[in-house]
This record gives sequence, structure tokens and C-alpha cells, in this order.
Amino acid sequence: MNPNRHFRSETAAPRLHEPCPLCGEAAAYLAAAAERWLYACPQCDLWFVPAAQHWSVTAEQARYRLHQNRLDDSGYVSFLQPVLDCVAALDFADGARRPEVLDYGCGPAPVLVELLRRAGSPALGYDPAFAPALEPGRRFKVVVSTETVEHFRRPWEEWQALAARLSPGGTAAIMTELHDEIKEPARWAYANDGTHIAFYSARTMACLAKRLGWQLAACDRHRLSVFRAR
Repeated sequence: MNPNRHFRSETAAPRLHEPCPLCGEAAAYLAAAAERWLYACPQCDLWFVPAAQHWSVTAEQARYRLHQNRLDDSGYVSFLQPVLDCVAALDFADGARRPEVLDYGCGPAPVLVELLRRAGSPALGYDPAFAPALEPGRRFKVVVSTETVEHFRRPWEEWQALAARLSPGGTAAIMTELHDEIKEPARWAYANDGTHIAFYSARTMACLAKRLGWQLAACDRHRLSVFRAR
């Protein structure tokens, strides 16, 4: 059963504009994907699905539990490799113990946490649904997040929550598929996953860095963005 199936009957046509949940600018209708409307913000370049068409939390979590992310899945491990390489390349004081890494949005199977540990970095997983126990106010020198920020229902609030976990001078490595090279939004597989509701570009990441007081250290315009907190 598709949780979006009722949306078309409730909303016969999209509104011309919706407020951007990241910067507040009026965003224009862009396309329909997975029986939902997509809007594009002219200010920060976020593409998003309006809140009225989000899946319920229950339906979303049920989908997550169907994911088959495993340590013995070489394809999935290879997919995570850019983040592992990013963490491995970070410079720390000579002889200093590598700092603990927070995997923000680790999901029900924290494969990345285990891979980081095997690579020599202490790591901890956090997920509001599956691993919510995290000491209030605790910060980390390294925060990683893979395939998470596209699920943010309130992007600005949730990016601020993520940022609050990063220590001054720390590094955040974020993986989410970017829309820079997407010419047909309605046919983009990433937008046709009903749990994906926020879509970023390199320009979005630069806007986020500015608003959060970070530096955008690197962005491959495809999937990986690396930030430095000031």
C-alpha cells in the first residue's frame, strides 16, 4: 500500500507557492514525483515536498525496518566508503587518540558505526527513532550523516539540531544525493522514494553553511558534502 495514494484526491492541483522549510522564501511548484508535489526554492535551491504530503512517522519507520543494510553487503560498504575515507583523512594532534565520531541518523542497523570502529575511530550512533539515547548537550569533533537529511521533516530545525552536536572547529561529513545534475525531477529515482522529502544541491549546502556559521570545505556536487564548524 502506498501511503501517498490519497494525496491526489485531497489536493487536486498543487499550490503555486509553498514556504521553503529551510529559509522561508516562497518556493514555486516544480514537478510531481511519487504522487507528491515538489517545490523549488529560488533562494537556497532546496527542493521539497510540502508537509501535508509527508508520510506518517509510523509508515516511514516501517519502511526503514525493511532496509537490508548489512556489514557483509559489499555494495553497501562501498557506498559508505567516501565517508570512511573522509574521517580517515582528518588530521589530529600527533599521538592524540582519535575523537569519537557521531553517526547522526544511524537507523535500525548502525553499519557505519561498526565500520568506523574497525577503522580505528571510536563511534556512537544516534537516531531519534532507533537509537535516541544521547546525552543532552554532548558535542563531537566529527559528525557523519548518511542518507538522513533527505528525511528531515523540518529541515532548518533539524539541521540546527545536528549542528548543535558538532564541536567548534569540528567536521561534519554529510551524504545525500544532490540534484545539481537532475534535468527531469519527476523521473529522478531519489525523489520517487516516498520517504525522501528534502533535496539539496551544492548551492543549498553553501546556504546552509552560511546560516549555520560553518565553512563548506568540500562538495562533490553528487552526494558528499564536508563542513567545518567555526
